[in-house]
Amino acid sequence: MAPAQAAQAAQAAQAAEVTITNGTQFRDTAGNPLQAHGGGVLKVGTYYYWFGENRNADNTFRAVPVYRSTDLRNWEFRRDVLTRTSAAELNVSNIERPKVIYNGSTGRYVMWMRKENGVDYGQARAAVASSATVDGDHTYHGSFRPLGQHMSRDITL
Repeated sequence: MAPAQAAQAAQAAQAAEVTITNGTQFRDTAGNPLQAHGGGVLKVGTYYYWFGENRNADNTFRAVPVYRSTDLRNWEFRRDVLTRTSAAELNVSNIERPKVIYNGSTGRYVMWMRKENGVDYGQARAAVASSATVDGDHTYHGSFRPLGQHMSRDITL
């Protein structure tokens, strides 16, 4: 490839510049506030996926929603991938800090999160869910204390 062609190709590959203002409420493409507290972002193909916490008025778990964007500014609500009805254990609970990673060995997207009982912060458990697709319904696999006894608090991957 000639130097002029290489320069043109590099320039064409650059993304459009987007300004994101700190301290403002993110809204989805329908104008609704993003429910993405404590969440994490994962890039799959050309899309970024933002998973977060959606809580009830009493601060208990409602759902883990996922939003999709190509520019990290404009977010489309895709769906609630985990809800209170996904498992009996989640009916009255707190689910915090959901993070999703791809497991190449299983071909599944795995969500790690912190789970509490919905009343206080005494459980301190890690919880796991997974899905065949990044923004599909996640199957809840349960919660546990690492090594049987250690508390799981604000986790990250």
